[in-house]
This record gives sequence, structure tokens and C-alpha cells, in this order.
Amino acid sequence: MDPAPLIPLAAVAAGRPVYALQRLASAGGWSFHRHSHRGFCELVFVQQGLVRQVGDDGELRLGPGALMLVRERDRHALAAAGTRLRYYNLTIPTAEWWRLDSYLGEPGLIARLEAAPSPPLAQLPAARAAVLAEELDALFLDQHRVEGARRRLAALLLAWLPALAAEARAAADPRPAWLLALLDEIEARLEQGLAAADLPRRAGVSAAHLARSFRRHLGCTPSAWLTRRRIERAALLLARGDRPLGDIAAGLGFASRSWFQAEFRRQLGEPPAAWRRRQGGWESQKEEGGRRKG
Repeated sequence: MDPAPLIPLAAVAAGRPVYALQRLASAGGWSFHRHSHRGFCELVFVQQGLVRQVGDDGELRLGPGALMLVRERDRHALAAAGTRLRYYNLTIPTAEWWRLDSYLGEPGLIARLEAAPSPPLAQLPAARAAVLAEELDALFLDQHRVEGARRRLAALLLAWLPALAAEARAAADPRPAWLLALLDEIEARLEQGLAAADLPRRAGVSAAHLARSFRRHLGCTPSAWLTRRRIERAALLLARGDRPLGDIAAGLGFASRSWFQAEFRRQLGEPPAAWRRRQGGWESQKEEGGRRKG
């Protein structure tokens, strides 16, 4: 495995490249201190060697064939021993990540991965791991070729994310039943102007207990979680139709269009109108590709 030319993570988070893929081949030890991500998530794959991952829910040892999704909110530290290591890190901007939910052909796949209590992890058998390594190598060589980048990224993720989602569903969920029920209700009522002040009553707990539980199990305040889900739902609505921005903002409970636009840009890296235009560009690429195949 050749040394990887690095793409600055700041550029990835700003949404300029569609993705960045780094490959690491090392015979020595290395480590990254405890951190979280802002504006991007990571898909990590260990082809050879051992990586130690330390997160909020404890320590994991990732050996050959380990495939893990580190989401934007996940805090973790990484370290590798002195054994020979082959390791891939696929960085995906948040805007691209949530865009996937509207065209991967499996509705709710991204949402299931995001809802998992721990970073989704799958252990691939040797034959499947070898296939993934080949596909990542091809994606690595193509990452500076802008044309078709989103198609290539989506094809790889559509092939491998369901395995992670299946593991996430199978894992035991440590969150209390009342919190899971509340999260389901939030999803169902997002487009009904649900307010953060209503959440304690709907959950049947005090505001203080609700805040502590969100901090413990979700890593943020109830208000921040609700706002994030509103923006993520808005991104899907923008991708799927031509509904006016003002209607989307009002339906999701934003008091003003300017607040909605500012929050959308803060979380997804671009204004909602630019997001919608880029969805149209993606659909045009898919249609054009279909005509060429036909």
C-alpha cells in the first residue's frame, strides 16, 4: 500500500471534495488523542493489524476485517501497536452523508446508523474483507477525479452500510424504554412543529431528568437533538421535492426562515437553496448515467 496523499480535513468538512480516503501502511505505533468530528463522519476499515479504539462506551480492539462508522457526535481515541498495519479512513462531509439517505434506495438506512447507541461496527469474514479492500483501493485512486465522485461513493456505501445497519439493530440498546419511545415520537412529529419545551411532558419525566438522559445517551441537549433532526428532515424534504423553503421551515417548527437558513448552513455547510440545487445536479447525473447504460 503506497503512502496516501492527504486531503485536509478542513476542506472535507467544508464540503469541497465529495469524500477523502486515506490509506495507512505502518510497521510502527501511532495514536490520535480523544476527539470528536465537526462537519464530517468517518468509515474506518482495518485490513491488517490491530487498532485500539476508545470511546464513551469503553475500549474496542479492531482487528483484520473490522469495519466501523464513527459518526460526527462520537468521541474517540485511536492507537495502533507496533505490528504491521493496513488501515483505511474514508471521510465523508456531513452534507454528503445525509444526502445519501435520499438516493441509496434503502429509506431510513442513514437514520438507523445514526440512532445506534454506539458507533456501528461489523466484523467481515476474510473473503468479504478482501473485496472491500479492493473497492477502497479503487475509490482511493479515483478520489481526485471529480466527475462521477458521488456515484462511486454511493455505490461503495450502498454495498457496505447495510452490514453496519444490521449489526446496529442486533446490538442491545442500553437506553431506557421511555427515551426510545420519545425518540420515535420526535421522528413522527417533526413536521408538526414539535417544540423542545414539550418533550418532558411527552416523555413523562422532569426537564432535568430529560436533560441528563440526553447528555448521557445522546451526547447533547434535548433542544440540540431536536434541532439537528429538524435540519436532517429538512434536507430530505429539499432533496425530494420543490416545496417552498418557508413552508418547510414553518412545518418543522422554525420561528423564522432566517433562523432555519442559518441553522441549516451551520449544520450542513451550505444554504438550503444551494443544497436543493445540488440535489438536482445529482439526479441529472443519475439520469444521464442511465441513458448511457441503455
